[in-house]
Parts: sequence; C-alpha cells; structure tokens
Amino acid sequence: MEPAAKAISSISLLRVSWDYLSTRLIIRSYMTLEDRLSKIREGSTKRIPPAALNIMHRATNDLRESGVLSEVIKVGDAMPPFSLSNTRGEPVNSDDLLARGPLVTTFFRGYW
Repeated sequence: MEPAAKAISSISLLRVSWDYLSTRLIIRSYMTLEDRLSKIREGSTKRIPPAALNIMHRATNDLRESGVLSEVIKVGDAMPPFSLSNTRGEPVNSDDLLARGPLVTTFFRGYW
C-alpha cells in the first residue's frame, strides 16, 4: 500500500490577480516560503521590543528542548490519516478523499 500522502518541501508563494480587461491571470511576485519567512523575521525584529523578542526566543528554545520537533512530520514522511470538519461542520476523511485522487492539504491562519 502506498503512503497516503507525503510531506513536500518545495513550497513557493505566488501573488496573482485577475486582469479583467485582458481576461488573464497576472503573477505579481514569486518567492519561496523560506524567503518570505526570512523577510517577515527581519521586519519583526525591527518592530518588536527587545524584551518581547527575548521571551519569544526563550519560548522557541523551550519548544525545541521539549522534544516536540521529533513528533513533527518531516519532508518525505507519510501523512497520517486525518478527519476534519468542512464548512458545513461535516467530517471529511483524508482516506476517502485519496480514494478519489491526489490530495493537497494546506494549513493557514486567518482572521476576519
């Protein structure tokens, strides 16, 4: 049996928009996730007070030392089966979706 899904590392970010006059997509920018995170980190260190940064760095080090990273799915690892609720609150099972074809899972945070 093939693994359900594999974690991949080639994550890139595209900013696209729809040009209604020419009816085509226009790519505005392109960068890897690592590049984007680096830019965010640089900007954050300029805006966040040093005392708060020290707390954040200490918390990050505490997480590393806790061993939690050994439990994180790594590049090439098989994703374990999972079930999440859809927008209607109904459970959606990854194995059911994979039975119909390839599955792409994205994780995001948002606020409205």
